[in-house]
Amino acid sequence: FVAGTHGSEVWEIDDTPRVLIHGHSADLHGVAWNPVAPTEFATASEGEHVHVWCAASRKLQRAVALGSKARCVGYSPDGGELAVGCKNGGVHVLDAKSLIRLKWMKTLGEYVTDVKFSPDGELLAAASADQRIDVYERKGGYKKIATCRGHSATGRGALRHPLRCAGYTHGPAVHIMVCAQPANANRHCA
Repeated sequence: FVAGTHGSEVWEIDDTPRVLIHGHSADLHGVAWNPVAPTEFATASEGEHVHVWCAASRKLQRAVALGSKARCVGYSPDGGELAVGCKNGGVHVLDAKSLIRLKWMKTLGEYVTDVKFSPDGELLAAASADQRIDVYERKGGYKKIATCRGHSATGRGALRHPLRCAGYTHGPAVHIMVCAQPANANRHCA
């Protein structure tokens, strides 16, 4: 027979009991597909863990304890890095293969609601419940290069609505976050 546990695991109980599915130990808030590995996805939970799964085998591939309650997760376009937004306003950047932490940024005052890499992978945006979006430059060691203020959403998907981050453009010396917003909104990027 099969049994579920408080630790969100599913066990098959027979002559040789074994875990069929590992799970998170608290609320699951983030999930993201790896853009270059079509069967791989990552999950993030308030249980302070990030798990990387194989959808084809339905098996846990690797996991890491963050020491922070995770709220959202996103892969870089090359699939090499994972950004994880946390309840404490911080963002972890992990190597996607080893899950070793590459960078920790704590610039947001409230929990992180969404993280997104630019399509070219050069920038990382992190939205928070304090109605800010911080933008970091990847090649600069994730140096913060801009803060956008004034979005009114604090829930999931704040990087899509109501401040729609349609994309990023960049030239040799400047990076600009291109945002579409309602005509009556008073918003700005600094």
